[in-house]
Amino acid sequence: MQLYRTMKKIESDEDYKALNALPQAILFVDALWSGVARRSRNVVENWQATESLNSGFSVYVADCDAEAHQKWVNALRPLPDAALRRKLTIGGYGMLTWLQYGSIISATTGNVHPAMVPEISRRTRELFGLNKN
Repeated sequence: MQLYRTMKKIESDEDYKALNALPQAILFVDALWSGVARRSRNVVENWQATESLNSGFSVYVADCDAEAHQKWVNALRPLPDAALRRKLTIGGYGMLTWLQYGSIISATTGNVHPAMVPEISRRTRELFGLNKN
């Protein structure tokens, strides 16, 4: 069984370097051990499969426990505050972050649940300057 249906997995330092070069991207921070993150992952993948933003950006996924992810978080500039750093590294929620050239411009405050889908779509369009077709 394939773990991720629609999201592109980020696993290495090179993957993070490529992610940081993108003008806009969404990163789902997963925690493979967390049931909450698993439910969040399903919501994000269903949203990605049904939302027709036609924008050219992708949704990526990273394991919060992976060494490359930990290094990426520690290298972020500006450095996130302690609460966001915790969520990015050991939170286990399954959170979304919106990125521009590797900088976090927005993030969910916790797990992603179905009632958040309209807000995720709105925020994505707003942050990335997209118009819904």
